[in-house]
Amino acid sequence: MSDLAAELDLEEAPRAGGRRGRRGAPEPSGGTIVVDRRFEVETGLPLPAFDQPHARAFAAAARESGNARKLYALVCDPKLAPRRNLMSQLPHMARLPLSVPLAYETVFWPPDNARRGVLILTRPEGERVQAHAGASFDPFDEDALIRKVVQPLMPALIELGARGIHHRAIRADNLFYRDGARNECMLGECVSAPAGLDQPALYEPIESAMAMPAGRGDGTTSDDLYALGVTLAILLRGGNPVADLSDEAIVHSKLNRGTYATLIGKQRLPLAITEALRGLLCDDWAERWALNDLEMWANGRHLSPKQPMALSRASRPFEFADKDYWNCRSLSSALGFNWQEARRALAGDELITWVHRSAGDEKRAERLALLMRGSHGGTGGGSGVLAEPRNDRDLARILMVLDHRAPLRFRRLSTRIDAFADVLAVHFEDDAVRQDFAEVLGNRMINYWFEAQPGMRPEYAVLKKGYEQLGFFLMRQRIGYGLERCLYDQQEYWPCLSPMLEDAYVTRIEELLPALERLTESGMPEREPMDRHIAAFVAARARAVPERILTALGRDDDEVIRRLGVAYLLAEVQRMAGPASLPGLAAWVAQSMGPVIESFHSREIRQTLALELQAAVDEGDLYRLALAMDDGKQRQDDERGYEAACAEYAALSRELTWVEQGGLTKPQFVYGKSQQIAAVVAGCLASITMLVMTLFYIG
Repeated sequence: MSDLAAELDLEEAPRAGGRRGRRGAPEPSGGTIVVDRRFEVETGLPLPAFDQPHARAFAAAARESGNARKLYALVCDPKLAPRRNLMSQLPHMARLPLSVPLAYETVFWPPDNARRGVLILTRPEGERVQAHAGASFDPFDEDALIRKVVQPLMPALIELGARGIHHRAIRADNLFYRDGARNECMLGECVSAPAGLDQPALYEPIESAMAMPAGRGDGTTSDDLYALGVTLAILLRGGNPVADLSDEAIVHSKLNRGTYATLIGKQRLPLAITEALRGLLCDDWAERWALNDLEMWANGRHLSPKQPMALSRASRPFEFADKDYWNCRSLSSALGFNWQEARRALAGDELITWVHRSAGDEKRAERLALLMRGSHGGTGGGSGVLAEPRNDRDLARILMVLDHRAPLRFRRLSTRIDAFADVLAVHFEDDAVRQDFAEVLGNRMINYWFEAQPGMRPEYAVLKKGYEQLGFFLMRQRIGYGLERCLYDQQEYWPCLSPMLEDAYVTRIEELLPALERLTESGMPEREPMDRHIAAFVAARARAVPERILTALGRDDDEVIRRLGVAYLLAEVQRMAGPASLPGLAAWVAQSMGPVIESFHSREIRQTLALELQAAVDEGDLYRLALAMDDGKQRQDDERGYEAACAEYAALSRELTWVEQGGLTKPQFVYGKSQQIAAVVAGCLASITMLVMTLFYIG
């Protein structure tokens, strides 16, 4: 057993060839890696009790001998980005009942033979309160709930709220006992995956529960308090009381019965607990308890209990998919969860009639009529009855009219407005989601969502401007733009998803060229070191890249200009972020410069360029390489020399053709040349005669 294992009091983990881990891969065979020069992680000592849905846990310890703090490491999912924006603030909260990140670094992870993002976190001494999301346990009573959960967690919740940090991972199976005696609880970590991605729909407010996990976003402190309320209810019940329900069924129950009734049902609870749960689980965020309300309650001050939200109910239900719906919000939710059926079900005017007559909402009915009838140009006769299914854009707008608080929904995509770009990032490899994302931007669905809101919040203006920029990127489909640019422009820490960098986990511009350099260590790759992901990643991370370089990259009609664009783009990155010498990458770029060199006509210039290219490769200087291949003066000299050579060649070709066609033996040519020769000979003889006579007379 290693020294680290002994220090952590852990048994030796199974070695290679043993049981398989939670992801189906053989468990690591051991070894130590260093993170941030301060911590050591044992790759052969997994801690499955601390695994997260998108991260694997391993034993870790500080390298300093005097640091006795218990730690563990999380190896993050390489397709996702942890919440790096929180990692500078959370370490200052290590004294609070919260597992906080102490360090984060991208390191080589031997078990995967690839680079991975590794988090070092403070480690709870006790186990999880709920072993897993479906596990049952002994219910908490009122005293234990307040003493072990609410009061210990209040300082952490207050500090998070004061710093504007939203935990977004408060749930019973991410709650740990702070010590082995189970006297207090602490919150688990909240940074290993994007905000809200790991939260079950049960823990999310109605508006967020309707969204896909990737579309729940950073949320608010109110969302954290709601999740805390759900956690308290589950602790009181000794497990999840609706574990057998689907997300759609849970949302439907919340909309029709309210969250409190969904979780508590007819169970009788002490008045004080009822007061807290009604406040925290209020489905109207404006009426939900704030931190000061919870703090006062935890300190023994009772507040007026929140009454259940009064749900509007139509005089008769709207039937959809063999179920009855009694209010617009629940119907909107059901339509959003069953998109294709909804398109067919709303082909006629039945919805307008139901909203007007049964739900008694004339304004909403007028808006629906304007949308549903106007979108088809008034076809379908005087009654406005339509036989064909609704198109996707119209259905999305209908759902907005039925429930403006719901997330933006379009086919498979469902997201809170501030998490729209997160959906693209998490699901970028899903062709269907990418298509939906592009159509939402192209059809201006975001603007429709903003227009459907009763008021324009200040943060909406910022979001709207950002999404307009994405629309601009999407319209320009050439390399450096498109969906790839949309991804990296909105996600500051998202890894570059280029297939070439699959094992490199490149999240910063400074990491790009070293990662490409490492690819040359096992042999020179055949393809060039550029694709749509790398180009978009550089354009988003290094905004000073000249537009002319991106334009050159998109010149598929001119191979020379395109390849020079590749060299210049990588050279710009080296100039801005280093390192100073990249001989392997320079050689990789150089092997694609063949067409550039061959585009010169002069053999002498080509030989000179080959020598300069080799010198740039030896120095590992991409900028020198690019300049050598794009010497304007040499190009001009080569063009002028080529034009002169072409002219000389053309003249010689004409003369050769004339000779081959018998020009030398034609009578006209012979007669003309004979006269010229005779004249020359006569002139020469006359000159000689005159010279002789002159000499004779002088002598």
